[in-house]
Amino acid sequence: MRRTAVPVAVALLLMGVAGCDSGDPGTNRPNSASPSATAASVDPEAITEQGVGPFRIGGDVQPLVAEGILVKETDGFCPLSFSGTDEWKGIWILPDDSGSRIEQIYIDEPMTSATVEGIQIGSPGTKLAETYGTKLRRYTSKIYAESKFDLLDHGSVSIAFYADETGNVKRIMVGKTALLEMAAEYGEPAC
Repeated sequence: MRRTAVPVAVALLLMGVAGCDSGDPGTNRPNSASPSATAASVDPEAITEQGVGPFRIGGDVQPLVAEGILVKETDGFCPLSFSGTDEWKGIWILPDDSGSRIEQIYIDEPMTSATVEGIQIGSPGTKLAETYGTKLRRYTSKIYAESKFDLLDHGSVSIAFYADETGNVKRIMVGKTALLEMAAEYGEPAC
């Protein structure tokens, strides 16, 4: 009986310590969207409904700027937007209205990150359809009929895929579903 109690006590102690605040203001904040079991157990570089790499929906923008992996757009379409640098070129971040929290993530070339299932920029639309099947929801703009996005919904957040004229994935977006639908509606980011 004693042999069983010690490992269980150690495991409980470690679980309690894992939740302690490290002093970093960003480490103990709850995420704005619940991660799926898949998102919690995959490569952190994979694109999930929570984001990609260090870019997480609801996460703080300023620490990423301080680390030099995000820079403020000076001539971008959206006045509050940020771009990834170095290995994160091809990432474009739109924060919330305050400019402090990540609300939308846009992934373009030259990014090579992929979803857990292997979909990335340049993947054929047929592979996208085969991979996700009926989980994909097509959103077609009422204003611009050529603006069509395939959304993979996860509650209030989604991963959206935009294909080019050849049918290959041109852009992958992560964010609140309503904002991604607005982007599809107007054929441009919702900012």
